[in-house]
Amino acid sequence: MLHREHLGTVRIRLDHQDIQLHTAKFVPPPPDHLMDCLGAFEKFLYDRSLPPLIHIALCHYQFEAIHPFLDGNGRIGRLLITLLLIEHKILPSPLLYLSAFFEATRDEYYKQLYNVSLKGT
Repeated sequence: MLHREHLGTVRIRLDHQDIQLHTAKFVPPPPDHLMDCLGAFEKFLYDRSLPPLIHIALCHYQFEAIHPFLDGNGRIGRLLITLLLIEHKILPSPLLYLSAFFEATRDEYYKQLYNVSLKGT
């Protein structure tokens, strides 16, 4: 739920005429929280205490939840997965193209991102 103190301060672009801010399932952090969110993301990005695939999934989720840009967050988030697979030495080179998979499973993907926000699972 969006609190009154954040009205007029959120970073959001509603591309569809029928979507209103009060009915949106996801609203990114307010602009004044962006640097703190990115700082926490950077700290977690370098934390290697979790198994690699869990770490990669949570990094992807965290980046998408922060949603730092007005456009391109999805593309950068998908690229982040590939780069982290290389960083963790799971993938030898950037040969994995994830966009087609995410497009084919878009509804389930958004549902699962929302579930992490809602329940932590």
